[in-house]
Amino acid sequence: MSLCSFSKDYEQSTVQLDKNFILNYMNDCSEQEIKVYLLGLSMSTETLSPDNSPSYMCDFLGLTEDELNTAFKG
Repeated sequence: MSLCSFSKDYEQSTVQLDKNFILNYMNDCSEQEIKVYLLGLSMSTETLSPDNSPSYMCDFLGLTEDELNTAFKG
């Protein structure tokens, strides 16, 4: 099950960060929430990786599933 995705045509080597996130949300985010957001954004642009799942994100960031869900709900 894919957690994050963009179209297959999206540039694979870059991640575009919305200024809205920086200006309106980043100040209120915890370090964990920022890491989850950036990894999710990066994963959503990755078309070559077969594992685009919550369990991969948890393993990569060293989080529990509850911590991951809390970070996404921010």
